[in-house]
Amino acid sequence: MNIASTQYSLKDKSFEIYISGCREHPCKGCHNPLLWNEDYGELLTQKYLDEMKLKVKKFNNLINKISIYGGEPLEKPIEEVIWLLKELKQTNKEIWLFTRFEINEIQNKIKKYCNYIKTGKYDEAFKTESNIHFGIKLASSNQKIYKMH
Repeated sequence: MNIASTQYSLKDKSFEIYISGCREHPCKGCHNPLLWNEDYGELLTQKYLDEMKLKVKKFNNLINKISIYGGEPLEKPIEEVIWLLKELKQTNKEIWLFTRFEINEIQNKIKKYCNYIKTGKYDEAFKTESNIHFGIKLASSNQKIYKMH
């Protein structure tokens, strides 16, 4: 699994992780076609993951959650996704996973590490400004955020 980038969102008080690779493209109007490429970015290693966790710890008071975006995170091998989620859970921050899959397509062993999961593929035909879940504005009306626990 390659990480395209990480960044901090002041608006959402979130440490954001962007995972490379999306097999089901192009979504018309995709916000980040650069992330379609599986090989873009840096390979996720234990060292890289430890560095991310250290950043979260260092800026603890500024970060309420960790948001995982793609590409498509759930197209990666399940063992790698679970490893990432388990490691991030150690930060004691909420874990928000953003995926195109529907909630019933997501395995329970993924759900148990997430506090929130955004579901639904971006569909330009359903573009909206008024689909807001848990304070997050979603791009199309077919998308939804579920609270896991």
